[in-house]
Amino acid sequence: MANTHQLSPQNVVAELRDNAFKHALVGEDPSYEMVPEDGIVYACEDRYSHHVFRGILPDTGATGASNAGLPQVQAILAMMPSLKIEDAPAATINFGQGSAPSITAITVPTILGTIRFRVLPTHTLFSFQSPIWIDYLYAWITSQTT
Repeated sequence: MANTHQLSPQNVVAELRDNAFKHALVGEDPSYEMVPEDGIVYACEDRYSHHVFRGILPDTGATGASNAGLPQVQAILAMMPSLKIEDAPAATINFGQGSAPSITAITVPTILGTIRFRVLPTHTLFSFQSPIWIDYLYAWITSQTT
């Protein structure tokens, strides 16, 4: 297997490639370890950082609210300085087995209208909750293709 003691993009890719190959051969999940044997763990915390705005994703309804992580809010504020963070009552947003408290809110104009997002102290992207918009978008796409 690849040596990942020196954490670099090449070593991470080599480890992922080796694990995929091992999984294809024997069906074993090589990532199923409670604690890595050498104590090294790779985590990508820059995915939804304040450096690059990643966009807005429709929510499947899992959280029940439109929300965004604080680093992604900082990223959109860098692009759109006219947006303002707003005071908002705290609310708990549930994510599967975990939850996070909202700390504030931000209203963002989108192609689907203006959306108010609860801001969370997490590294998550912007996700909006509205089945009405999803139905509208589906109807619009359907009318364009028929």
